[in-house]
Amino acid sequence: MKSRIIAGIALALFGLGAAALEPGKGFGAAPRASGVLPKQAGPILLDRNPLARSLTDAVEANKIIAGSGNGAADDRFGRSLSMAGNLLAIGSPTDDSGILADAGSVYVFQYTGSAWVFQAKINPPVPEQNGAFGAAVAIIEDRLAIGSPLATTADGATSGAVYIYRLNGNTWALEQNIDPAARSANDNFGSSLAIDSTNLVAGARTGDASAASAGSVWVFTRSGTIWSEQQRLTANDGATADNFGLSVALSGNSVIVGANLARISALEAAGAAYVFTRSGSIWTQQQKLVAPVAGELDEFGVDVDLEGDTAIVGHRNEDGTFANSGAARIYTRAAGVWTLTTTLTASDAADNDFFGLTVALDGPFALVGAYTEDRTGLIDAGAAYIYERSQGGVWSQKDKFIASDAANIDQFGFEVALAPGLGLVGAPLDDNSDGIDAGAVYTFVNGTPTTTALVTNLSSLTYGETLSLLATVTPTATGTVNFNNGVSLLGADVLDGASQGNLNLVPNAGSYAVSAAYLGDGTNLASTSNVANVSVSRAATNLALNGSHVTREYGQTVSFTATLTESAVGGVSPGGNIVFNNNGNFLASVPLSGGQAVLSRNNLPVGSYNITAVYAGDTNFLGASSASVPYSVTVANVSISVTSSPNPAPRNTNQTFTATFTGGIPTGNVALQALPQPTGSPIALGSPAIVSGVASIQSSVLPLGSYIIRAIYVGDANHAFNQSDSVQTHVVTAAADLSIVKSNGITFINEGSQVTYTITVSNPAGGDPVVDARVNDNVNAAFFDDSILETSWTCAAGAGANCDTLSGNGDIVNLLVDLDPGSSVVITLTTRCRAEGNEFTVTNTATVSAPVGLTDTNPANNSSTDADQSGMFRDGFEG
Repeated sequence: MKSRIIAGIALALFGLGAAALEPGKGFGAAPRASGVLPKQAGPILLDRNPLARSLTDAVEANKIIAGSGNGAADDRFGRSLSMAGNLLAIGSPTDDSGILADAGSVYVFQYTGSAWVFQAKINPPVPEQNGAFGAAVAIIEDRLAIGSPLATTADGATSGAVYIYRLNGNTWALEQNIDPAARSANDNFGSSLAIDSTNLVAGARTGDASAASAGSVWVFTRSGTIWSEQQRLTANDGATADNFGLSVALSGNSVIVGANLARISALEAAGAAYVFTRSGSIWTQQQKLVAPVAGELDEFGVDVDLEGDTAIVGHRNEDGTFANSGAARIYTRAAGVWTLTTTLTASDAADNDFFGLTVALDGPFALVGAYTEDRTGLIDAGAAYIYERSQGGVWSQKDKFIASDAANIDQFGFEVALAPGLGLVGAPLDDNSDGIDAGAVYTFVNGTPTTTALVTNLSSLTYGETLSLLATVTPTATGTVNFNNGVSLLGADVLDGASQGNLNLVPNAGSYAVSAAYLGDGTNLASTSNVANVSVSRAATNLALNGSHVTREYGQTVSFTATLTESAVGGVSPGGNIVFNNNGNFLASVPLSGGQAVLSRNNLPVGSYNITAVYAGDTNFLGASSASVPYSVTVANVSISVTSSPNPAPRNTNQTFTATFTGGIPTGNVALQALPQPTGSPIALGSPAIVSGVASIQSSVLPLGSYIIRAIYVGDANHAFNQSDSVQTHVVTAAADLSIVKSNGITFINEGSQVTYTITVSNPAGGDPVVDARVNDNVNAAFFDDSILETSWTCAAGAGANCDTLSGNGDIVNLLVDLDPGSSVVITLTTRCRAEGNEFTVTNTATVSAPVGLTDTNPANNSSTDADQSGMFRDGFEG
């Protein structure tokens, strides 16, 4: 048995391995959308009569959620459950801790005699991203065991951890971090848990024991406040990846362990369950349980529970009549031998229900989860089935539990637990007020019929007035009453001591069909009142527009503020838009904010205006109109600033001319001209468009000289004419692309040999004439004999070119050359390489520089270097 006390034993199960195997079920399950209005967590009555165990007439008592301030989207609250006495532990293993995703947490609720009340939220001692704290829980008396199978410990990543907490008053304090001796990385210790007063069983589904990742289970015993390792259990025939320890259950001196991925013969993941018994302090395997007909991937052993000599084993992928419909197998023990006595299946079994993912026992009752059960209009909503054993030992289905607010992919039935007269079902992907996939736990109990009466204070009212609703439930009950308009929820209240609930609200204008629906409390069944018809009319409004007659230039901003007041004494303020008109013609629509709407405009055309504001009304308020406000717009006077860039600029290169406007909102084009200085006819640069107050154009048409740049704006209906000159003179300078190339036509120079270089200096066509360009070539004394005896040069000018000096000895220093466009000079330099006796690279560089007043448009080609190899063996030969 799990999740409750039986003969002093509380047991719990967690299906971590099932999560990893089932798409949409694991920690990484994708969120989903749902428009279902969730029920609120509320009181739950628990039948304490041990003889009143029957759940054959069970009703959904309530829905427990983590609650505001605790729960959040993707928390998977309800993924593990354990109940003992008046305490209920619920795991939320994908709850985030700050920025640490999926660190996990556990919630504890306490039954107070009439309701389950939140007691505590337990966070990991050291939160860890993806630690899955709360993936398994087991509670007994005042102790709570919590598994964190993906936690990193000193034994390695995802080695897993188990923590024991003890209740002191209303505070849960960490008593011990359970530390098994042989734990290692990736064991997933804490995958499943079972506990009684002095024993703890913890599964490590991927522990390396009998084989790699075969899985193992540890048993710990308590003496005082100290838990000590007693024995590590493994399957006698354990094999790699069996998943042994995915599920565990404990009853007295017996333990059952699920290994849902165990291979049976050649059948992969057919699954098995193993029963161990203890004699003194020694545990031995008593029997291996397998399905009567093993099937590949059937996963027999995905969940287990144990009560005395009765065991139940989940068989979620068993095919039967339908593929993956699932089953649960019940075994009984006599004289130390376990025998299959019953196979449970759903009366409405269908493909892919996965009935048997979770199982629970309580005396003559068994509860089985089918978390992907479908029904009309719902996919994977989930269900749980309750079975009862007769005096003659025959099991039969008695009821089917479904959530009253079921939605697609809730996975209701992912976890189940039983106690006398109480069934618990987890739905970890339930959407509710905590968020999408926040998770919930549903309770099912027997109930008593009730009647609900509704009284209203008014049947006709104006918006802003309060409507009071009073519901009375008989016989005296506890729980929640919902107040509805048709099928829409208006609000809810918890019944007081007089079994009454009330709701005061300010309803929107319209017609209402109001009723009160009592939800039940686990002892009393739900009931609904008769319908009361209520009519709500719209409230009146008044609209005022500020301001008196004003005059503005075009482009200057003017603001009109419309203020809306209303007669309603309650409710929300009017919503919607205020429409601004000019002489009845539409100008703009502005949303209301804080009872006001402000129209700010700077682009109303030149003219006279009469501005009014109109409110059309909304759901709750009547419309209204303001008085008119006169307004005049005059022609804007603009100013223009003219600039150029670059300045000075080389001839025949693009130059940017910009006119920047101040005042108004000028559009159209502006004419840009260059005025030669000191005199000359204007040169048109173009008429660029004005964009956001700026007009710009590029041009390269200006010849050498100095210019004033002029902008001429003719204006339009909203702007006056304006003409403006640049403050700075724009200068266009001469430009050419001087280039120099030096080469000796070889790649290797013999030591001590003479070498001749050709240096070509050019002025390509398209530029300006160049006078007195300077050529320099300092012969590198590290490689050459630069004496006047060994180094000489000559200069030969082509057509349109001139060398100021035709020849010389030694270095070339500031040789002046003249170059018309398209001309060049050729300099021939002869020198002698030094005899160094070592390998080296010979380099020499020649340069040309432009004269003052001329811009070289490409300085990168004003230098040329020739490099050759020299020295012994650099040519590949000796000698």
